Order: sequence, then structure tokens, then C-alpha cells
Amino acid sequence: MMEYIQNRNGQFVVGNEKIRLKGFGIGSWLNLEHYMIGLPTPDSLIRASYEAVYGKANAGKFWEEYIYSFIKEEDFELIRESGANFLRVPFNYRHFIDDNKESLKEEGFTYLTYLLDLCDKYGIYVLLDLHTAPGGQNPDWHSDNRTGIPQFWEFQVFRRQITKLWGEIAKRFADREFLFGYDLLNEPAMCQWEALNEFYRETIQEIRKSDRNHMIVLEGDHFAMDFRELEQFDDPQICLGFHFYPICWYPRLSEPDCTREEFNVLFREVLTTILTQCQKYGKPYICGEFGFERDGVSEELLNTRMKDTLRLFEEFDLSWVIWTYKDIGDMGLVYLKREMPWIRLTLEIQESWSQEKEKAEARELLSLCRKNRYSMMEADMEYLLSFRVRAMLYELQARYILQKELKKIPWEQMKNYVGNFELKNCEVDRTFLNIMKEITCS
Repeated sequence: MMEYIQNRNGQFVVGNEKIRLKGFGIGSWLNLEHYMIGLPTPDSLIRASYEAVYGKANAGKFWEEYIYSFIKEEDFELIRESGANFLRVPFNYRHFIDDNKESLKEEGFTYLTYLLDLCDKYGIYVLLDLHTAPGGQNPDWHSDNRTGIPQFWEFQVFRRQITKLWGEIAKRFADREFLFGYDLLNEPAMCQWEALNEFYRETIQEIRKSDRNHMIVLEGDHFAMDFRELEQFDDPQICLGFHFYPICWYPRLSEPDCTREEFNVLFREVLTTILTQCQKYGKPYICGEFGFERDGVSEELLNTRMKDTLRLFEEFDLSWVIWTYKDIGDMGLVYLKREMPWIRLTLEIQESWSQEKEKAEARELLSLCRKNRYSMMEADMEYLLSFRVRAMLYELQARYILQKELKKIPWEQMKNYVGNFELKNCEVDRTFLNIMKEITCS
């Protein structure tokens, strides 16, 4: 008899046993993220650039092979070694929906089946996470937003498309024992609560036509940190998912003289604020993402922050997901060896682009606008417009940085780059791995 993870009095249980979920996000697998693979622009523009340089057929083969190289049996063996029992897997709606057709594409279901079969074999639970919705549910690159405007909230037709998609996913995978559930929308932002609640309500109803067993994860506004106006949904298998990146919002935490004690006090305060919002719903909750970038941080400090944060989660009896499992060396447990050709490509690109350079260019352009005419521009307006300016920069980056560098590499060479993401071509951060083991086995 199948035993699914269920909510019992605000706790996750399997049968009669409580379970805490501890694991990784498999980012940049079914949704490419620029800083994680070292190529500028959002997912769809990266793929379009490959098509422009190598042709549609070659580009399609390349990214197909990338998917089956990025996560394999040996990766699952390492994940099990870490003590993890859980994966959160972001996906782009474009693997399932053609923007110009009504019928769903099969490729996305094929990829999820491949992953779920591995999860079944290794006994690891998985949360399917819609990271990218039509029009963008937030203004940033990770929702594959090419305009900087979260249009998902403006057009009900987009929301209905995704409701239909979740219904089909649930229909196909309702009997999967190691499927934890469905994360309906990653990091909504700048949404209208009425639209968000309506989308959640309709999508829950659609999923429950086929699947009454698996959890449904709901994230709050402001990139999954604000739950204040979330509707109280009458469904026993609802879970709240929040994300935890205080460093993004509190510059003080990145300053050299910020002490370990000060860092941990503020982390505790932010976590307590989020959990206080979640607790009023009487539902279980999970930290669906947290992590620390290596850039500019000593290994000792990085390890200290990771240990302290995991211990804080242990103290609060939280389930959690580390962002991320594999990348080119920014946040992952696993990262490409420095001698890999893919790394040489990214180093060439870094001469002209990085996420921080991109943000600085956007600030500079907006500063010119303020100086030349719009001195009255408020800080919140500048913040909103920064995403739109960066969207303009994406188009320039695609043509004059990414495609320029790709043209230097013949297809006969590039087609071999995709294997660089296989575990045999990667390093494993053993200190990071041991920290995971220590926490998961405690």
C-alpha cells in the first residue's frame, strides 16, 4: 500500500512516523539561471542564442543532452551520501506549453518521469516547483522574465494556462509514492493578492480532481516572504513554502565588520517574523530555499554561516532545502572543475558580464534619468524600473556578449561541452558535504 507524506496537526508524517525533509534544490536543470551556469540572460534567451549560432536542431540536441547529463544515478548516490531525503526541482513552463499552441508538450512530462523514477529508486522525496510562468510571476531573470514586468498578474489567460498544466501533472503523477507534492508558483512578487488567491484556489481545485494525496505548497508574495493576505484554504494537505535570503535585503549582513553574533541575531529575527505569519494558518511549512554565495566570502566564514543557519532550522524543527546542488561554483555542493571547457567559456564572458555588473549598469542608466530629467524619482519607482532596464540589457547581452562568444566555438567543440556537467567532471565541496552529514544525521 502506498504511503504518502501527509499533514497531521501541522507536522509532516509518513504513516505514523514524523518526517523532516532536508535536501537540495536542483536549480538550472529544467530552468536555466544565468549566474549558476555562467551565461547571461534568462533561460529562453540563452536557448535562443544557441539556436541563432548553432541552428535549431543542434541547439535542441544540446539542451536535451544537458538535461540527461546534469542529473544522473551517480548524482543520486552522492545526494544519498549527504543524508538528504528531499529534492525541490524547479521547472520552466516552456517544457510543457508552446506559447503558440493549445496542446501540451510531452517533453516536460518525459523529464519529470525520468527524475521521479530516480527518486523512487533512491527513496528520495521530490517537490515539483513551477519556477517560470507565462508573463513572469515576478520581474526577475529566474522567472524567465524578458520584460521586467510580472505580467502573470495582469492576464488571467496566463493563470488559467498554468492551472490546466498543474491539473495534467497531477493526473499523470498522482500515484507516485516519493512525490512530496506541487509547489504551485516560485517566488511570486508584485502580485495582486486577489489574483494570487484566485489562482491558488482554482489550481487547488484542479489538482484535487485527480490527486487528493499529495501536498500542495503555496508561497507568499515578495519572493515567498510575505503571507499576510494569503487566503485560508480548506484543504488538509496544504503546506506553506517560504524562502530565506536575509543577506539580499539587509546590506549590513555583508559588511566586513558584521560579527557572527550580529549576523545570527538578525537571521533569527527575520526567521521568527516569517514563521509568525505562517503559524496563523495552522499548516505545516517548509523553507524551500536558502543558501550562500561563495563570491567574496572566505571558506571559513561560508561554512560558519551554513552551520549556524542549519542549526537555527534544527532549533525551530524546520524542513529545509539548500540552494543549490550543482552549478559552476557559486552556491553548489557540486561544481564544475576549473579545467572544463565550459568554465573557460564563462571566464571569457565574465570579462564583459556578471550579475553584479548588470545591476550596476542598470543603476547607472537610472541615475542618468534622474540627473537629466527625473530628479523626483522615488526609491520604490527606481526599484521597479531597475528590472525593466535589466530586461533591456538582456537583449544586448544576448547579441553582443553571449552570441559573440559562442561564435568563437565551432559546433564540433560545443557539442562536447554539455558533458562538462556530469559528476565525473565536477568537484564536490567535502566540507559542505560533511556539514550536511552532521546536520542530517543529528
